Amino acid sequence: MSFDGNATVQGKGLAIGIELKDEDYAGKIGATCRKGGLLISAEENVLMLMPALTIDRATSERGLDILERAI
Repeated sequence: MSFDGNATVQGKGLAIGIELKDEDYAGKIGATCRKGGLLISAEENVLMLMPALTIDRATSERGLDILERAI
C-alpha cells in the first residue's frame, strides 16, 4: 500500500472523516486498522473515526499510532 498524500479531512466534534482518492486503499487501511485493534469504518473512499466522548489521551494516541502504521 502507498499513500499519495492527497486526502480531504473533515470533522465535527470528535467525528473525523478522511476522504481518499482510492476506494480500495481506504478499504485496506480500514481492514489493517481493525486487525490492529482500532475500530474504524471505511465506506467507499472515506475513513470514519468516531471515538467516544470520554476517550482519554493514552487511548487516542494508541489509536493514532495504529492509523499511522496502516497508512
